[in-house]
Amino acid sequence: MRSDDRCNRLQGPGKVDETRIQNNLLFNNRISDEWLNHKEASSYLKVSEGELRNMASRGEVTYYKLGRRNRYRISELEEILLANPRGGYAYDDKRIKGR
Repeated sequence: MRSDDRCNRLQGPGKVDETRIQNNLLFNNRISDEWLNHKEASSYLKVSEGELRNMASRGEVTYYKLGRRNRYRISELEEILLANPRGGYAYDDKRIKGR
C-alpha cells in the first residue's frame, strides 16, 4: 500500500492534495533560495562557463563572492531568463489588427 493511500484512509478525501500542495510550495521556496556554483549556473543558463564570466563582468548577472569563488542565486538567474521573452506575435497588437 502506498503512503498516499494510507493518508487517504486516515485523513479523508482532499487532505492529501492539500498536503501535496503545501509540500510543493515549501520545496519551490527552498529551491528559489538555493545557490549555484559557477559550473552549475552556466549549465542552468545553458551558456559556457566563459560566457557566464563575461556576463558577470559586464554586470548582466548578479554574483556573490564566497572566498575566491562566485556563487549565483537560482531565483536571480531565473529572472534573467524571464526578463527578455521572444516570439509570441499573437500578443502583439499590430499583428492582431493587421489580420
